[in-house]
Formats: sequence, structure tokens, C-alpha cells
Amino acid sequence: MLSIQNLEARIDNKNILNGLNLNINPGEVHAIMGPNGSGKSTLANVLSGEGGFVAIIPQKRFGIAVKILDGSTRASECAIAALLCALGALPPAHPATLKRMHAPIVNWSGLHTGEIRPARGLTL
Repeated sequence: MLSIQNLEARIDNKNILNGLNLNINPGEVHAIMGPNGSGKSTLANVLSGEGGFVAIIPQKRFGIAVKILDGSTRASECAIAALLCALGALPPAHPATLKRMHAPIVNWSGLHTGEIRPARGLTL
């Protein structure tokens, strides 16, 4: 079991995580996903000691930590979603999967210029 109680984290005197509680019991699957600035990277830093995105699957006795070198949140979320699907922990048709695995890339003018897709090696 992983248990976090009242976690607080600050960067440059700015509260990023304030009173976070998290319990992951055996048999549960959790993925940390959210919009920019919601504290995902900060939580990953606290859990792993360096930047990244983390998914923990206690019943399989492992976790996934992904660090995308360019710092792209969308690419990291896509990679985590693809890995969770490949492991059978997240259904490919789940709305969260669809949103993150084929996220549109839109330029400043609102023109759709492509999509964020998982690398071939991340999918089955």
C-alpha cells in the first residue's frame, strides 16, 4: 500500500501541492493526469526524486515513471496512457485514453496541424 497524508510542496514560495492525501490499495490502478499547472510533475518529483509522470499499479507490483526530455505534458500523458492500455490497466476506448492518445495539435490560429500519438513501441 502507498499512503500519502497531507503532502505539501512549494516552489519559489508558491504552494503547488497543499494537503494532498492519496492512498493506493492493493488491486487499485491510479494514473496522475491533469492540466498544466495542476501539480503532476511536482508530485512525480516528490515520489521519484526527479521530474516525470507516474502511474502505480500495486496488484502488478510495479509502477511506471515517464520523463519526456522536452518537458511536454501532452507527450508524457500520451505515453502513460499508451503504457496503461498495453498493460491492460486502462481500456483503449476510455474517454481519458482517447483524449490523451490522439490529442490534437493546434497552432495559435486554431488550425489543426497534427496529433499527439504514442510511439509504435508503446502500443500492442
